[in-house]
Amino acid sequence: MRIAISSDNHFDINHVNADDVVAPQVRYLREQGVALYVNTGDTYNDFRKTRKYFHTLQSVAGDSFDVRFFSG
Repeated sequence: MRIAISSDNHFDINHVNADDVVAPQVRYLREQGVALYVNTGDTYNDFRKTRKYFHTLQSVAGDSFDVRFFSG
């Protein structure tokens, strides 16, 4: 099983528009043959935004890989 892990994306601090990165991230993870993607925190300073982002990511990814996250 191939697992990808990321942390400290800080989308809010880095002024990243989530809508611009979902599709490329899904494409990259699929190309790498990832079965499980885990983010270990600090995506946003707002849990609601973090949850929304990762739910959207899972929705776009469908069943090609699983997404898990910590709010951190």
